[in-house]
Amino acid sequence: MVLPLVGDGIKSPDQVALMGNYHVTHVTALESWVTVGEWIPKEEARGNLLLARIHWRTPNRALGAGK
Repeated sequence: MVLPLVGDGIKSPDQVALMGNYHVTHVTALESWVTVGEWIPKEEARGNLLLARIHWRTPNRALGAGK
């Protein structure tokens, strides 16, 4: 799991943010970022942009490393 669900989606689903528009950015062969927008429409809350940084133990093959 990169970004956890915050709140109780069963007992209080209107207070749990909807997430969408995920994007992965390969910053370097050893670091990638995952961004996602969140929004709580029933709370009239504006959306936030969340960022998760992934640090790879071995170079990320998505950038052609290790070929």
